[in-house]
Amino acid sequence: MKQKYLITIDGLQMLGWDKNVTLTTLGEFRKEDDRYFISYNNFNYENNIDDITLLEVDADKRVVFTRNGENSSHLVIERDQTNYSHYRTDYGDAMLGVRANKIMNDLDNAGGRLSLSYALNLNANELFQQDLIITVKEI
Repeated sequence: MKQKYLITIDGLQMLGWDKNVTLTTLGEFRKEDDRYFISYNNFNYENNIDDITLLEVDADKRVVFTRNGENSSHLVIERDQTNYSHYRTDYGDAMLGVRANKIMNDLDNAGGRLSLSYALNLNANELFQQDLIITVKEI
């Protein structure tokens, strides 16, 4: 993977208590037709697993997260629609429901910012709310 972009992901999980997570990494960014693609390696230091994450951004309508590797997952996040997706973790597989409250796409050919707010549920029980801000800068 050619790593020409600095990708920062700031996340806030609301589980009854708030948990902030920030990931800064190098990756790729490109535009094809009306979609943007962001990809990066996601290395887990706890178990020495290196996965590749790909985000496909379709305007302000839909974001698809696909992680390939040991802990593969596929999440389709659409505004005002619940999608069910497979999610693999170190503890086992799960089927998650994902529903976006907000998708704000301020990406352009040079990078930019993507903001998401969504809820995750498991067996129709809400697990948590997630806010993400993904920033892409050419280096």
